[in-house]
Amino acid sequence: MIWQNTPYTLPLIGASIASIILGFHIWYSYKGLMNKIGSMTILANTIWILGYAMELASTTPSAMIFWDQVQFISIIILPTLWFLYSIYYTCHENWITRRVKILLLIMPVVTFFLTLTNDSHNLIWMNYSLVQGNYLSMKETYGLWFWFYVAYISALVLSGALLFFQMILTSPKPYKIQGGALLAALLFPIGAGILVLSGLNPIPSLNLIPVSLVFSNAIVALDIIYYWLGDILPLARETVIENMLDSVLVLDRKNRVVDLNPAARALLHDTGSTLIGKPIDDVFPTVSTFIPHIPTFLKNSSILQYEGKIFEIYSTPLTDWQGYHKGTLVVLRDITEQTQSKELKKALREKEILFKEVHHRVRNNMQIISSLLNLQSRQIKEEKYAGLFKESQGRIRAMLLVHEYLYQSKDLSHIDLNEYVSMLLTSLFQSFGAQKGILNSKIDVSSLVLSINTAIPCGLIINELISNSLLHAFPDGRKGEVVIRAYPVGNEIELVVSDNGIGLPEDIDINSTGSVGLRLISNLVKTQLKGTITIERNRGTTFRIRFREESS
Repeated sequence: MIWQNTPYTLPLIGASIASIILGFHIWYSYKGLMNKIGSMTILANTIWILGYAMELASTTPSAMIFWDQVQFISIIILPTLWFLYSIYYTCHENWITRRVKILLLIMPVVTFFLTLTNDSHNLIWMNYSLVQGNYLSMKETYGLWFWFYVAYISALVLSGALLFFQMILTSPKPYKIQGGALLAALLFPIGAGILVLSGLNPIPSLNLIPVSLVFSNAIVALDIIYYWLGDILPLARETVIENMLDSVLVLDRKNRVVDLNPAARALLHDTGSTLIGKPIDDVFPTVSTFIPHIPTFLKNSSILQYEGKIFEIYSTPLTDWQGYHKGTLVVLRDITEQTQSKELKKALREKEILFKEVHHRVRNNMQIISSLLNLQSRQIKEEKYAGLFKESQGRIRAMLLVHEYLYQSKDLSHIDLNEYVSMLLTSLFQSFGAQKGILNSKIDVSSLVLSINTAIPCGLIINELISNSLLHAFPDGRKGEVVIRAYPVGNEIELVVSDNGIGLPEDIDINSTGSVGLRLISNLVKTQLKGTITIERNRGTTFRIRFREESS
């Protein structure tokens, strides 16, 4: 086969091969209908480019006519593809109704039929003539239908160009760049067509339209590959939306379900895709009543109760780059645990207030009782009975200090033993009028925290022991010291109260003594603390009490 050598043949064949590779790459690699249309547009352009390259390479009239007719396949389908691409790219796909699809098919189908039967009517081509220049080329004389079809093509292409121009004027900057690039991709062949059909072609032996389509293909491919995130968006949806714990529903403009994630399927007990396409009124009536009132993400959420759970419900409108409403995204977040936690915190806060009030009232009542005992004791002349009143006051004071401490504390159920012992010892020394320098005190308490059920008996025990020391251990103004120690021993606590006074008489047994205070100590250790008590009578008196703190 003899090929005609022209300076345009090989570059156009090379451009065709590159366009075929790009077209199929986009088809298989980029999802979405718009990208499929873009791929078909590139391949349709390529039919024209390659057909023209082969026409240039042909040396016989029959071969040239054949390849010219091959190019007409592209001429028939390309305008419709360009128009559809501009429609979908500018988010006007709602224009493509069934009626519009039929109208878009009529002209290409009629033109294709007339092309096949041209010999009987010459409505597409009237005749061909060979032009001899630096190389052999063919000039066509077109029929009436061809010019009618050119008008149809012009209307479609200009409509697409206007859509891209509108996109440039009204969209954000990144979309302006994309719209401008695609408008240029349309203007190249439009300008080339005007030059060729008007006879103003600066290179008469070269059809500029297929050449311009090479640049159009490059722009469309670059726009899809560089700007479009179609390969990333499905992955983002898969990893984010599909794995969200929140229930997500996507509704169209008619509030029909078009998508929902697994969390929403589980909520609605959907095991397949049976809910897709159904109105939200049928799928989720509870939500449908909220939709007119659901706030966007920028406002406060609404609360929805469903199947014993509490949901925070948000929605946001789905709009295209022009701001046209396309649907609604509805998100339901399960806040049952959060709500229950808030209610629990509220209940605990109310109980805390109640407990503080209880401690406050108990403290006040004990203070009143202590004051009454103090007033009553002033009327008693016998020292023995007056002492009994004072002992009772001391015991009340020990319990009063517990409630005083708890009332002022943030923790209403536990007491820092070191702080409590310091308060109690200070109160006892003031009550008994112990002079500093004559009677001293020492506190050595580890960082121990006791529950109220343990702190009260400990306070009463310390009160009795220190009171006894201050009353009996240091007669006749004798100097001395009382010491309180407390520390953990294994899983127990040891409380040590000692003094270096005259000591406890050997014949006193705290289990059988007539002393109310000592019997109280024994009873508190055994019944309240469930512990043990030992007494050491060496250089004074030492009481060692061991007990276990109750579990919190």
